[in-house]
Amino acid sequence: MPEEAVQAVFPENERSEPPAKLYVTIRCHETIYRDREVISETHTTPGEYDVSIEVSKHTVRGTIELRPYLVRTEARSGKGPNGYADQKNFRVASGTLYYVVVDRHEEEERAAIDGERVRFSQNAHLPDGNKLYYLDFRNESRPKLWINSDHPRIAELLQTRGSVGAEARMRDVILDQVSYGVWVQLLVRAGSAVDVEGDVEHEWQEMVLQTFARNLYETSDVSEATHRLRDDLSDPQTLPHVMQRIDSELQEYIDPREQLIHLMEEGLQI
Repeated sequence: MPEEAVQAVFPENERSEPPAKLYVTIRCHETIYRDREVISETHTTPGEYDVSIEVSKHTVRGTIELRPYLVRTEARSGKGPNGYADQKNFRVASGTLYYVVVDRHEEEERAAIDGERVRFSQNAHLPDGNKLYYLDFRNESRPKLWINSDHPRIAELLQTRGSVGAEARMRDVILDQVSYGVWVQLLVRAGSAVDVEGDVEHEWQEMVLQTFARNLYETSDVSEATHRLRDDLSDPQTLPHVMQRIDSELQEYIDPREQLIHLMEEGLQI
């Protein structure tokens, strides 16, 4: 991270110890997978950072996108110079977008969740109407995401490659919408499937719980978090509260604001 970046996004009184964290986002469009790896928690200073990121191969397919971001960790108090972000969690800088191509041998396991485009109007097992997508749990061990190709323009847009331009921006906004609904269903089903020992039967359930449960309850103990999630989902008194937590966590995880801003900026240029 160059010194010039710090000078550009922080006022002078913050530059010696910038109130910022550095992290790398991890995204795979084909499996609707998102994660982030925190590199520096706070007071991120200029310099070079050696980064090693581990991604479970069963969660990704095709191409992974990696991009570093610098984010404020504190709100600015009192009056200060204008022209600088002043709210906590504002992204103030980003770096180069990197791509990792994932090779898969034919004999290897498939992704935990499959996806396919198909015309809902011609398949009796899929919902009618103008549904955009459907998450199919008929095979509980291997959920499948169907995209409705009765909407050909949308279905084609979701296959768009690249990271810039109006089509890429629209694709990302649509993917955010789909992924939010998909993650809610997966998380609720996985949490409801936890047994008294804290175990689940299927690989995708374990992946979902490993990804979200600890953040939902702000604990590092996965077993504790999964037990609490199961109990909260089964109790009518706590269900509304856990759904609110899930909504908050998914907004943080997906960060739809970022893609909406990119689309709006793209629209202003047209």
